[in-house]
Amino acid sequence: MAKDEARKAAEAASETHKEAHRRRMAEIRQCALCDTYGYLNGRLCYHDPSAEERTARGVAKARAALRGTTQQEEPAYQNNNEGRRP
Repeated sequence: MAKDEARKAAEAASETHKEAHRRRMAEIRQCALCDTYGYLNGRLCYHDPSAEERTARGVAKARAALRGTTQQEEPAYQNNNEGRRP
């Protein structure tokens, strides 16, 4: 009986894992930013077009805070879609 319960638990875990994988692959297929493996410029893609700009603004704010100023520089980033699938 314990083997039967263990097998059922393993099957349930396997199905959960397979469903998570299917969801990730669907997100990657729908994303216009990343490659077919889910990476953007060598980093894991979050499938969010505004993430890079938001990150650059946050970095600029952090740098300004570390310098002890309130003046913020415009974030200098380049959206390089190198390696994108057609």
